[in-house]
Amino acid sequence: MIIVSGREFASKKALYEHVKSHVEQTEHGQITSESEFLLHMICERHENPDAKIVPGLESEIVGVRVRHKSCKNHKIHPGGNHTFVAYADGMEIDFSWVKCCHGRFGASEKARAAMRRAVHGEIVAYKKLRYLSGSVTSDASGVAVAWGESQVDHWPVTFQELRDWFLQDRGLDLEDIKVADDPRGGHVMADPELLKSWQLFHQNNSTLRLVTVDENKTSWRKE
Repeated sequence: MIIVSGREFASKKALYEHVKSHVEQTEHGQITSESEFLLHMICERHENPDAKIVPGLESEIVGVRVRHKSCKNHKIHPGGNHTFVAYADGMEIDFSWVKCCHGRFGASEKARAAMRRAVHGEIVAYKKLRYLSGSVTSDASGVAVAWGESQVDHWPVTFQELRDWFLQDRGLDLEDIKVADDPRGGHVMADPELLKSWQLFHQNNSTLRLVTVDENKTSWRKE
């Protein structure tokens, strides 16, 4: 038995079929009628809900928008059958409803998500600061990039390299990071001292930049 947003489902498959049906029935570019349910599912079953439902911007969410792979003219997010948390200012943050349905998070995945979540506030603050002056261009290509089409990238040192550097410096493995369930959904670092240490390390050693979604997907491979 699985409970999401107060609704009971016999299995993960039943939850998957329920969401799949609504995603398929929603026309391309439209807000699905199951938006409230999907937002609750993110909070309850996504490994890093704060990356999708940005803290402090909850009131700006207009719903979950669907973009289908069958649409050939959609250039921003081509391919795939996508769902996005849509905000009033036009920002859209994609999330995997399939992964939320399965909810398969091992110890390592929980630790990775908790460490990313620990520095998410710094990432959001950096992005907001960059857009205070108005228009922004990609730091990788120089093309103009709107808020909803940009992402913060760790470069030239990737997030994974930074995280592994931190762990190695303290003689830890990823599996040594203890996590706790957050009542709002997802996982957080359970050791407050290690949490503060990681946040300070990230603040002092990370180099961030703004890039397009596609550039962020490939930049870590260019070494």
